[in-house]
Amino acid sequence: MAVLNWAFLVVLAYIPFQLALNPTPGIDLLSMRVVIPILFVWWLGRGLVRGVVRMALTPQTLLVCGFLLFMVASVFVADQPGLAVRRLLYWGSIMPLYFVAADVLRERAMQLRVVRALIGSAVVAAIIGIVQFFGQFVVARHIFSDAVGSSVSIYMQWWVAHIGPAFWGQNLTATVGDYQSLLVNIGGNTMMRLVSLFPDPHVAAFFFALIAPLCLVVVLDPVIALSRRVRYAAYGLMLLVAVALTFSRGAYLAILLSAALLAPFVWKLVQAHTHIQMHCISRWARTALATVLIAIVVVLITPTPGNVIAARLYSSFHILDNSVSGRTDIWREAIAVIRQRPLLGVGLGNYNFYLEPAADFRTPIYAHNMYLDVAVEMGVPAAILWAMLLIYVIIDGLLVALRAGGGRAAGLATPLSSLALATASSTLIFALYALVETPLYSPGVLSVLLVMIAMGAVANGVYLQAPKREKRRHPTARSSE
Repeated sequence: MAVLNWAFLVVLAYIPFQLALNPTPGIDLLSMRVVIPILFVWWLGRGLVRGVVRMALTPQTLLVCGFLLFMVASVFVADQPGLAVRRLLYWGSIMPLYFVAADVLRERAMQLRVVRALIGSAVVAAIIGIVQFFGQFVVARHIFSDAVGSSVSIYMQWWVAHIGPAFWGQNLTATVGDYQSLLVNIGGNTMMRLVSLFPDPHVAAFFFALIAPLCLVVVLDPVIALSRRVRYAAYGLMLLVAVALTFSRGAYLAILLSAALLAPFVWKLVQAHTHIQMHCISRWARTALATVLIAIVVVLITPTPGNVIAARLYSSFHILDNSVSGRTDIWREAIAVIRQRPLLGVGLGNYNFYLEPAADFRTPIYAHNMYLDVAVEMGVPAAILWAMLLIYVIIDGLLVALRAGGGRAAGLATPLSSLALATASSTLIFALYALVETPLYSPGVLSVLLVMIAMGAVANGVYLQAPKREKRRHPTARSSE
């Protein structure tokens, strides 16, 4: 395997563990924003030297480029150009990963390696998060019980103080400590939410929810040993547990709705891959399987005493909940700004300044809706292009999964149908969850999303590349013919 491919896998595995750099006192620079441009320059330079720079000519690529054009245009209408350029540098340091991934994933055997790299790193991060979550019931109540103040709050401050500077940066660590977003109160009990090495529980939920469907690539592949498929099913369950412990209601609703919408596609692939037909399964087995699945869902969503996950889920529908009512007010405010400046928005990175001129760059003022955030800063056309990109990845992935059935497509190391379904599932969860959150400014989440989009481009993409030079044959070879 080429050295560049190995480097690409290492970069993906590094995503949840990326260290923060503080080049100056006022700047937090996550190391992924340095690693990705280096990887891109390496990929581009190698291609130019070999004369084989491949570019996926797909709707995904065209939509990505159109979105970037509107993003750049919004910089010129920003009231604070410095803030806009700063945000533009962020996008410019992450977006090149798409073009590298769309080329690297084209090679045989790289799809499964990428899937394993993402799942492996996510599982390790999930284990860290689960230990962090349950640690509050042991460490907080036994070690910090005599401290002044809430033991859980002190435990959270301890975690932020020891994890934040290394993985989030000095400035973001201070912001997280001020806003106390890592705590949640359910039924009168205050708990620290699962965050693992991420600065926010919603970022952690996005990351784990994006990667969990990739387990389908291994689980639905009949060529892979059964023991490994069972292990990856357990990995997927562990990632879902990590999502549950973030207590992110948007993640709950997105996963449940996505599962309901995609269940028929999953069953169809199970039939195609394992050649199992409904009439071949005994009535008792079908009843038992359905009963187990229904029981799991019922247990999770039944509002019984002590079921904190169900309590958190149903609080999403309480109109009087401060978070729910607050979001509707924020959405109205964002829509009012969009009506004033619909074409290019208020400028990239300028929304918080537009609402509060005295606000700091890191003041968390945003629309709590990814599509509204894009529209308010980059314009309605940019938001439409971004939404079209996600919708196309979802629909195209499902169509590819249906067309591929259970067979193997040429040049793919894993069944194309499983890879396409996993990509569509991850993107659907992201698209639905983003209705209530804005994850685009998390380098880890955006990087994983770009890999998902690139997987969709690889599935049925046409590649543009520089023509190779033909070697001239020796005259004696011509005469011998």
